[in-house]
Amino acid sequence: MLLNYLKENSDREFSIDALALELGEISGGKIGKSTIYRQVKELCRSGLLRRFRKEGKTVVYQYMEHGGDCCNHFHLKCTACGRLVHLECADAENLAKHIKEKHDFVLDLSKTVLYGLCKECREKS
Repeated sequence: MLLNYLKENSDREFSIDALALELGEISGGKIGKSTIYRQVKELCRSGLLRRFRKEGKTVVYQYMEHGGDCCNHFHLKCTACGRLVHLECADAENLAKHIKEKHDFVLDLSKTVLYGLCKECREKS
């Protein structure tokens, strides 16, 4: 149920509390928060969920359609709407290559997220 819900809402990010509330409404309160914590942990481990830290200590999760294969490119995360963009382009690959060759540092692309505002959110403000 959790995985299906996350897939259907892959354009959104969720805190554990928000998931518990929304899934509780759907299931009639049959899913406990501890169950959600356990399942989220496993989904993160498998690569189907990505964990993001928002301002302060807030942690949110978002479904990753590419699953475990989503670790070979940069990601762009909109700080306004939460949209996640998979940045698969030669320029980004060249940046990672430059950092490795010129600065002797290898990026962990499974954890590389660049934060900013998407076009739609910029146009709204």
